[in-house]
Amino acid sequence: MSTFKGRLLEDTLDFIRIDNFEIENHDGYAFFLTHFHTDHFKGLLDPRFIEMLVKDEEKMLYCSSFTKHLVLNKVYCGIPAEKICVVEVNATQVVNHSGRESVQVTAIPAGHCPGSVMYLFEQGSTRVLYTGDFRIEPSDLSKIKPLHHKTGSLKEIETLYLDTTFCHPNFQSFPPRSQTLEDIVNLVQEWLGKSCNNQIGLWYNSYHGLEPLLISLSQRLKEIIWVPDKVSFTNYACIPELERVLRSEPRSARIHLCPVKTQINCETCTRLGQYTKRIKPCAQSFNQKQLEESRMKKGKKGEENVVRVAYSMHCSLDELV
Repeated sequence: MSTFKGRLLEDTLDFIRIDNFEIENHDGYAFFLTHFHTDHFKGLLDPRFIEMLVKDEEKMLYCSSFTKHLVLNKVYCGIPAEKICVVEVNATQVVNHSGRESVQVTAIPAGHCPGSVMYLFEQGSTRVLYTGDFRIEPSDLSKIKPLHHKTGSLKEIETLYLDTTFCHPNFQSFPPRSQTLEDIVNLVQEWLGKSCNNQIGLWYNSYHGLEPLLISLSQRLKEIIWVPDKVSFTNYACIPELERVLRSEPRSARIHLCPVKTQINCETCTRLGQYTKRIKPCAQSFNQKQLEESRMKKGKKGEENVVRVAYSMHCSLDELV
């Protein structure tokens, strides 16, 4: 859960606001969104923010192209497309504000969910990195060109605004995401192979973040996937690898997305009962001791067909330090 208030501490960057669009931040001029999870776009859909953004020609919202698609596809969004400026991944955008030195902004893939980016702000000798939510393994650091000089040496970051969601000894290390994806694909394949009546319910808390899993399932198992609502269907369908495997009719698919937060009742999963295995990719259900024993956790009494699998979209403590 993001607790960032939206303002950078650097005086020369005081016109920039990030991941918080509530009324106390409306005095900003350049608004940046790292990704489209609710705790990072507080106030974004507030009519007062939209009115303020539209009235002033100089004020703009900046984000990745996929995040722009998600924002515009949000029901009752109200933000005009021309007020959203796309910062292409690994490309540098120059942001100007009256009477201030221009700022070079580079969007860097964050590995958190589709469209998620980190922002590198460079202004004169000032260099600031705002990560937002991210999951990057240490071995990937050398591949991130915007963080390196042309000589190959790492750039010196003056100020780092860091995602510390799992910066705690209880979350010392997580399995690589590739390993978790393999675990879930094997689990799904085994269950569906036991009976033609069997199906899978994937529980999830966030609308975006499971896309790599859905792609792995579709490519490896050649199964179609049911998506519960029109907005999610449209968002997922714009991902080329998923376009042909999604369905809006639940009985046509053996793999169902079953959102936890919205309490959308999946009639088919409920009706089939014992034939449905529910898989919940999550991180907070595991502590370090449990992870050392197993990457999976079976449900307690009454949840015999529920399996929780260690899956994190945030860095572990080891990955942070």
